[in-house]
This record gives sequence, C-alpha cells and structure tokens, in this order.
Amino acid sequence: MLALSALALAGTSAAASPSWLSQQTDGVSAQRGADELAQVFLDARTEGSTSAELTERLARQGTPGIPQLFSILQRGVFDVRVGERGNSTKTLTSAEREALLGTLGRLPWTDVQSFLGQMLEVGPLPSQRRAALGVLGACGSARDLPSLLLWSVPEEHKRVPHPLREAFGRALGEILDRDPDALHSIPEVYRSANHSLLQVILGALGERPSDPTLKALSDVLGSVPAADALVLAEIGQVAGVVRHPIDPKVRARASECLERGDRAMLIEGIVAAGRLENPEAVSGLIEFLRHADENVRESAYEALIEITGQTLRQDPEVWARWHSNVKEWWRSEAAEKLRQVSDAQPAAASRAILELSKQRFFRHDIAERLSRGLERDERDLVVLTCAALGHLGSPLSVRPLLACLEDPDVEIRRAAFLALGRITGEDHGEDSQEWFAAGW
Repeated sequence: MLALSALALAGTSAAASPSWLSQQTDGVSAQRGADELAQVFLDARTEGSTSAELTERLARQGTPGIPQLFSILQRGVFDVRVGERGNSTKTLTSAEREALLGTLGRLPWTDVQSFLGQMLEVGPLPSQRRAALGVLGACGSARDLPSLLLWSVPEEHKRVPHPLREAFGRALGEILDRDPDALHSIPEVYRSANHSLLQVILGALGERPSDPTLKALSDVLGSVPAADALVLAEIGQVAGVVRHPIDPKVRARASECLERGDRAMLIEGIVAAGRLENPEAVSGLIEFLRHADENVRESAYEALIEITGQTLRQDPEVWARWHSNVKEWWRSEAAEKLRQVSDAQPAAASRAILELSKQRFFRHDIAERLSRGLERDERDLVVLTCAALGHLGSPLSVRPLLACLEDPDVEIRRAAFLALGRITGEDHGEDSQEWFAAGW
C-alpha cells in the first residue's frame, strides 16, 4: 500500500508539471544549460568559493535547471567545452557535490519530486537510482520514505544490488537524523520493503539508539516473521545502550517472541530479554534452564543474571525458589521498608536503606522511592542513601542526586557525585549544570 500510494503520487505530480524528459531531450537547450552550469563551477573554482556560495549561484538556475543539476550529480563530472576540440571533463569535488545537493534542496521540492517521478516511470539507470537516493537522503523528509523504496528496487521481487542497498541505507539514515517523524513511518516502510532491504533498515535504526528507536523496532516484530531474529538482535543492541528502565510495552512485545520461533529467534529473544531487564520474563527464563539445547540454557542463565543481579548456580530449582521468595518479599515487606526510609528513626531507617540496596531485581521501583532518603535532616542517612542509590544503579535517581550537588555539606556533595558516576559511567564534576548540559 505504501509503495503504490507513493507511485500514484509521483505520477500525479508528474502529470501536473512540465515534461522534464522533453527538456532533457531538447539538445540545444540541454547543451546551453550544461554550458552555463559548467561556467558556474569554473568561476567558483577560480574565485575559491565555499560550498554555500556555490549553492547560492547554482540556485539561480531555478527550476529549469533541475535536469542538468541532476545529470551532473549522477555522472559526478561536468563538461567544459574547449573550442573545436570537444569537451574537457572535470570531476566534482566533495564540496561541489554537497553544493549540488544543497541546491536541489533549495529549489521547490514539489518540482524536484515531479522530475524524479517522471524519471522513475521510464526506468532509470543504476547510476540515476543512486543519485536520486542521494537527493532524497540529503533533502527529503519522512514523507519521502516511500520514494526511497521505489528508487532502491530496480525490479519487483528481485534482490536489491549491493550499491543500491548502500545508497538506500545512507539516505534512510540521513532522513532519520533530520526528521524525528521518520521513526513513526518505519513500521509501514519495513512492511513494504523488499526483503533484501530489511537488514539495512534495521541497521540504520540500530546505529541511532534511543527510546523511540526501541519502540519502532518493537513495532516491526511480527511484520516479517522470517526476519524477527534480526529485529530482536537489534533490540538487544539498542537496549544495551539506552537508559533504563525501558518502556514495559517494548519489553512485552519482545517477550512474546519467547513463545514462538526457531532456535535462532529463541536465543535472540532471550538475549533481548536480558538487555531489556524484563522482570516479566524471569519465570520463562528459569524454565529455559531446563532446555535441551545448551546454548539456550547458557543464554537464559546470562539473561537471568543481567535482569536480577543474582549469581546463583545454573539450577532451575534454585532460581525458582529465589524468585518466589523475592516476589513474596516485595509483596509483604517492601512497602514498610520504603516507608521507614523517610519516616523511621535513624537506626531503623539505616537498616531499611541497606536492605533495599540489595534488591537489584526491583532496582528502578526502589530507587524512585528510596530517593526520599535524600531529604532527611541526618547527614549520615543522606550519605548512606547516596551510596545505596549508586549501588542500585538506576537512572531514575539521577535527578534527585543532582539536587544533592547543591547541598552545602561537602560530604553529601561528594557522596552524590560518586553515586552519579557509578550510575551513569560519566564524570561531569560536581556542578549540576554540567550534568544537565550533558543530557541528564
């Protein structure tokens, strides 16, 4: 549906605009345009113009210059007429190529789209496809993602050649970097893409780790079941980089894959569950410790350690008892311990803080409420709370700890700084503004 609508749009735009192809086949006009552009490039070289200045000059060609601008971009050269001897070919520099792309981006985009649409209808050459992908990547937006698919596949149902896959990947990455809305379109693009482009799409997402990227990856799960193992691998990679806790909906989508699929998908799903720190997956992971495949058992064991922070032996019965006990503790004792942090006498509060700091399985829930200990009047309790939060390692406690960097007590500031370093792995000093500037 996505590709068809884009093709229809291209045809409509082309029909409503002058025939770009007739301009290209008018030999006299084409040569005149080529000569004018060649002179612009030569003058810019002579004067040492910057890429921005060259863009300004090229843009004066206006909409009629689009075919010649694209031709030079496609060929990577411009021809200078040398009297009776014919032409001298000049290779574009990287700055000149940048200026060409910038020029096409400055001209009316509907006219550029119309030109590309007409060219696509007549069956472009591979070099024209690569050039068009370069233009779309440099100048396009989320709305142009369907066109990326159309320009990347020379024949329906055929594997996309490597050069076109590379050009598609670069263009997609540029649009993702420039237009935040592009991520919302990824699931539809993924479902419509030639299967040889799926790994390219996933790779582009994996190179841009963020919470919205994780959501986009989870949204494509199940769209192409044969590729779900690749999706889970990227989810695992991104989850290992972004800040936790991760959206429970993303965790749930990834965990659904533990109930289906082949061995490869099962292992990738287990690894992803560990990286996502999904507490809801623990029961299933314990059962995988009984699996006949050794790699599945090993992956499940490592994921359990990653989620729980426990280093129990690889025995499903041991893990099952631990899991039952810790859930019972959370149900019957956790609320009282968390209350004592802020309300109890110092000795009881200190014991509660120490006990809570050991419960890594619930580290995000605990850290959020344990931060209330930072508001106590007793300096020793505030310092102890800082240490406990550092041990839990949850990014949810970063903001409360940053407030402690403003405390007049040097010991509290130092304890907060050490906890921040342990949680984030970063060092921005004891000035809270430096941490805010770094994105915290």
